[in-house]
Amino acid sequence: MCQFLVKEHGLKTKLYSSRLALAALLVLAAAGFALHLHTPVFARLHVIGLHTGPRIMALTFDDGPDPDNTPKILDMLDQYNAKATFFLIGVRARQYPGLAREIADRGHAVGNHTWSHPRDVRLLSDRDFALELSRGAEAVSQAAGRPVTLFRPPRGCEDSRILSMASSRGFQTVMWNIAPGKKQIGPPERMAAHVRRYAFPGAVILLHDGVGPLRARDVRATRLILRDMSRRGYRFVTLPELLDHYPRAAR
Repeated sequence: MCQFLVKEHGLKTKLYSSRLALAALLVLAAAGFALHLHTPVFARLHVIGLHTGPRIMALTFDDGPDPDNTPKILDMLDQYNAKATFFLIGVRARQYPGLAREIADRGHAVGNHTWSHPRDVRLLSDRDFALELSRGAEAVSQAAGRPVTLFRPPRGCEDSRILSMASSRGFQTVMWNIAPGKKQIGPPERMAAHVRRYAFPGAVILLHDGVGPLRARDVRATRLILRDMSRRGYRFVTLPELLDHYPRAAR
């Protein structure tokens, strides 16, 4: 995975004003973290843990849709009256358009996870990355029946060029704060414990619903996360709703 997770290493920052936001960015930069000051704050959610007032968080699912895992997750979300955001791979959205439409029809947000899920989009030429963006967005939008403005690069691989190209094409890049699916974390119970440990109002959690031997683990962990965080008074919302709650001074 390309991205380190500052939130999980204790650098949780609460921003009260644009001046304080700039100071926080400079402190992190001095500590050796790569920051892109010209990009929107929301494009770097994995670097700055912006807090919301309400106890809300966003579950996000990458690499779908999948005919086995996605329906199970959708049913779990319904059980907890929870909403989520699904970053869909274009080729899979075209393969399973009914699932993509069902995600949107059940009140969840959809985002662009490129057309073919390249291992590292930073290695692509401008032309090839632009094609991945446009083809992915077109396939997801057509399948889901919704416009697509959110983008997440596969494996979190990004740099200033990737962020700038996505932004210039109307996409808001949103990463994550908490990644319980890292291989070293372990089984679903430990994944849920990881979320409990690092959760805070405004957190963005990375999970997966795509194909693969580890994805059944994500499905089981989703149920535990929904149960545990609901008991703690959290409400699960889509990324667009979550972003609406961020302090306007930090925008």
